Amino acid sequence: MDEATSKAADHRPELFELGSAVNGNRAMSHAHRALIVENVTSGLQIMFSAFSANRNLMSEYTTNIFRSRRVLTEAHAQKLGLSEEVRENLQDEVELDCLIQRCESNRQVIAINSALADFNQGFVNLLKTLLEINKEKMAFNEHELQGNQQLLESGIDTEKLATLQQDLVDRLTDLAPKVEENTNALEDGFEASRINREAMAAMRVSVEDEMAEINLMWERIEAEQALSSGLMAGAEVDKALGP
Repeated sequence: MDEATSKAADHRPELFELGSAVNGNRAMSHAHRALIVENVTSGLQIMFSAFSANRNLMSEYTTNIFRSRRVLTEAHAQKLGLSEEVRENLQDEVELDCLIQRCESNRQVIAINSALADFNQGFVNLLKTLLEINKEKMAFNEHELQGNQQLLESGIDTEKLATLQQDLVDRLTDLAPKVEENTNALEDGFEASRINREAMAAMRVSVEDEMAEINLMWERIEAEQALSSGLMAGAEVDKALGP
């Protein structure tokens, strides 16, 4: 083995160690991305359940509650023998209460829409980052492809051989802290993603508990609607409404 080969071999253990760390980081980055995608998917499912299912059901329930209240209010007013003017005022009060809750409901939806707009902006920023990084990767590949072409056309640049040993040392020294920085960033990222997953798991439980409460509420609303339907059909008011 000549001197040049012996010197080149001196870097192999360090290259192997750095290679293991770099390849390990690559594997961990894929695993981290899978966890992030899993969290995103879970978050979207929870959002659809909380907004498209639970909230829509509760909004429908609100409508049914006020429909029954109008009937119950009129039935009580008739039982008490109130004048038509008072009865109209009572119905107006129900309508006002309904409008107030709709105004509040609109405020809530606006708040949700604002949060969704922020989410969209975050998604736009994500896409910008992806495109910028893809552009960097494309430029790198183009540069390295030109390097291969130059190697094919001109062969090895012998002028670099004199400084090759020191260049290897300098570049290895420069690479080591970058690999460690990537490792630390991956560990932080995994920890943040684990926290997100735990938070989403708790939110899923909350959404499921909310749905259970909604189902119980529906039983009460159904009972009120059945009573209201009976009153409108001419059922005995005194017996239906009690004292």
